[in-house]
Amino acid sequence: MIASPASENTAVSSSHASARQAFGLKIVLAVGLIGGFLLSPKLWISTRFYPLSPVWSKLPAIGHPWDRVWFGALLALLVGVVVHPRPRWLLTAFCILAGMLSLWDQSRWQPWFYQYLFMSIALAAFPWRNPQESPLRAEAALNACRVIMAGMYFWSGLQKLNPLFLDDVFPWLIEPIVPRLPEFLQAKITSTGIASPFVEAGLGLALLIRPLRHAAVFGLIVMHALLLFCLGPLGHNWNTVVWPWNIAMALMCVVLFWQTKSVST
Repeated sequence: MIASPASENTAVSSSHASARQAFGLKIVLAVGLIGGFLLSPKLWISTRFYPLSPVWSKLPAIGHPWDRVWFGALLALLVGVVVHPRPRWLLTAFCILAGMLSLWDQSRWQPWFYQYLFMSIALAAFPWRNPQESPLRAEAALNACRVIMAGMYFWSGLQKLNPLFLDDVFPWLIEPIVPRLPEFLQAKITSTGIASPFVEAGLGLALLIRPLRHAAVFGLIVMHALLLFCLGPLGHNWNTVVWPWNIAMALMCVVLFWQTKSVST
């Protein structure tokens, strides 16, 4: 069978789109990880005031200065991912070293870290040298990242269906917003906590549904902007390590979903 010029043009256009998305995604991922690491350095070094919790007690200790050398190597690899046009082996090396380092301390298994790590593993499988030669592989790598994103939102919403979030966390979270609202809305917004888990989980699912995708991306950008306001310096000024994560999540929604026609799950 001979492919028509129209189908060939479509394939080339799709490959170019995948390459642009992969390029944007690798920058956001790497910069987001760098921000998370720099805001939590004590989590990644062994010489600190609170003990490690390794997955196996027989793992050899990593003392000074090797813990800092390992941490510095991770940062250097991420800088390389940002600047290198074909970072497959840099991503692979980072995933191996970061995954190994997490074995020495289970408290390193933060949601932002393992999400970035799994997305980096998927992105390492992207055909960086020539996406046009392996369009299915290119799309599979990006689709894996899309499913991870959608799954994160879906699970994040569902796990908020508990009395602690509804009665304590949500009212505390929106405290910086409430005084800025009209009086008739101030009492009503505190009662919307029960809806927030369903909204977040629904937006995650909507990312996978083409007619709803743009609305979902817009809704998630608004959600992350509100979270940044509430948790940032204008709000509670709390948990700085999630600030770059919220920025990265909003950007990755745009990169991965805004111009995407279909997502194979």
